[in-house]
Parts: sequence; C-alpha cells; structure tokens
Amino acid sequence: MNLKLKILLLSLMGYSNFLTAQTCNPTILSTTPDNQFIDNLDGTVTDISTGLIWMRCSLGQSWDGTTCEGIATAYSWKDALFNADQSNFADKTWQLPNIKELQNIVEESCTAPSVNLTIFPNTMIDKYWSSTPKGNSESSVWLVPFTTGISAGGSKNIPYFVRLVSHQ
Repeated sequence: MNLKLKILLLSLMGYSNFLTAQTCNPTILSTTPDNQFIDNLDGTVTDISTGLIWMRCSLGQSWDGTTCEGIATAYSWKDALFNADQSNFADKTWQLPNIKELQNIVEESCTAPSVNLTIFPNTMIDKYWSSTPKGNSESSVWLVPFTTGISAGGSKNIPYFVRLVSHQ
C-alpha cells in the first residue's frame, strides 16, 4: 500500500490528529517554555509556576522514557473521572484538571496542537476534558481543544481526551 493511500485511510478512520504539523509563531513569546517544567524522570513533569504535577502522556498512551507511545483513548466525562480516580501512575493521586489548570499548559504561540510538544509529546489535536462544569448546566463541562487552546463547552456524553494532574 502506498503512502498516499495509507494517509487517506488514516484520515478517514479519524486519525487525522497525527497528520497535522504543529505551527508556532516565533514572534510570540512562549507561554510554556521548557524551563517552566521539571522532568521528574517518571513520565511526569512539575510545572514550577503552579507546583502542579502533570502526566506527560494522555490517558491511553504510555511513556517510554523519551516520548508518549500509542494512541490516546477518548472517554466520556464520567469515564474520564473514573479513570482519573483509578490511576496510580508514578505512585500519585490523579484527577481531571480544572479549566484554569488545563488552560495553564496551553502554549499560546502554537496551534495544532497548542501545547509544548517537548514537555507533552504526541498530544492529540483535539479536545481535552476539565473537571469544571460549564455554568449551571447538568450536561456540559469546560474543555480545551488543543487545536487552538481556546476553552469551550462540551457535552459530558461525547468522548474526549484526558491529561491528568496531581497536587502531590
């Protein structure tokens, strides 16, 4: 099978997230420079500006010591909360970040994805859950689409991606 056909098939199967190259504007100062994070050498980083510990990989991916491997898993909001509660990665307690925490890792000088790929490699170019309800809605939660990094609301029943945070 030739490369063009493989790319077409992957994009039709919903894997177009892997095919877009990140675009960064060098005239905009980085909002999440590498030196803002300490590599904990266990698949996590500590954001020294907030003290928060982040999983470097999205749920469903695995850290190989250098990068995030595999395809991230999309979850409904309820399943994202459950999986966060069940995770014991790096012997820490994990949770869905609130919208302010998740927005804090958005790299404003880049799009598709709008995240520091050195710190968070292979981030999906899609929406990530927060724990913050959107207004008084019973069915909507704030999320961050890492295509642009601009927060939006999303239905709790639609599957989106998850990056977990720890306060330990």
